[in-house]
Amino acid sequence: MGRRLAMWGLLMLVPILGAAADLDVLIETGLAIFLNDQVVVEDRAELESAIGTLLEAYALDPARPEVLNALSQCYYTLADVFDEDDADKKAHHIEGQRYGEESLRLAPGFIDVEDSDGFIEALTLVEDVAALQWTYSNWSRKDEFDILGAVFRNDPPKLRALIERALEVDSLYVAGAPYRSLAALNASLPKLLGQDLEAARQLLCKVVDPSDVCSDCGDCPIDPTCREFFGNRVFYAKYYLIKMELWEEARQVLESVLADEVGDVYPFHNALNQQRAREMLDTEVLPNL
Repeated sequence: MGRRLAMWGLLMLVPILGAAADLDVLIETGLAIFLNDQVVVEDRAELESAIGTLLEAYALDPARPEVLNALSQCYYTLADVFDEDDADKKAHHIEGQRYGEESLRLAPGFIDVEDSDGFIEALTLVEDVAALQWTYSNWSRKDEFDILGAVFRNDPPKLRALIERALEVDSLYVAGAPYRSLAALNASLPKLLGQDLEAARQLLCKVVDPSDVCSDCGDCPIDPTCREFFGNRVFYAKYYLIKMELWEEARQVLESVLADEVGDVYPFHNALNQQRAREMLDTEVLPNL
């Protein structure tokens, strides 16, 4: 009898162990498109295939933070890089925000504190910078399609709390993404809602090479690897130099992006940022020189 029970127990374990093995394979396959915390794909089809695989993993276990964060980042990339229609962009940012928020709520105590003291207070419990960064990135981009609605929903303070917490947790995540994002937030807000270009300058100086504009920053860049990610210089030009109409400085910065080799650390996004630097030069900077 005891032997039969033991055999029955082993048979019951087989599907469980099989599902766990399947889950691990799905996660490994879905995450294969990531390099140095960034998506690296050849085309939209490769990204959508990875999303499909990650969704299969999510169906097996909806509480895996690496899956939730990857889905949030993948949907952001799908909208930011590959979508052309605004409706598609907004829909994919909504999906990215959804998975990001699910990841945030995995933090121990988050749901209880959110219920008692609100979302912003609960963010102090989150130690997962990817969850913070990609929830913010999707949410802020989604709100660009409905700025008035975002104000009525009181989104701006939630967005600021998200990215400020990311800055606290890991300021150098993806070569300074929290600095870039908080700078863009300060620069992009309407003046009536607190636009602060000086705050944007101070944040962006942390992740770019020393210059006259950043001469008062004694520890800039905060890490030499920041130069390897071209997005830092593109954001510096877009969210400070161009807004301040510092056209010659913007030209120099954007041309430095075009002059550098893409490299093998951030190949996908560096190539993308070279395209954006070229567009900004041709459409915004050179016509004003």
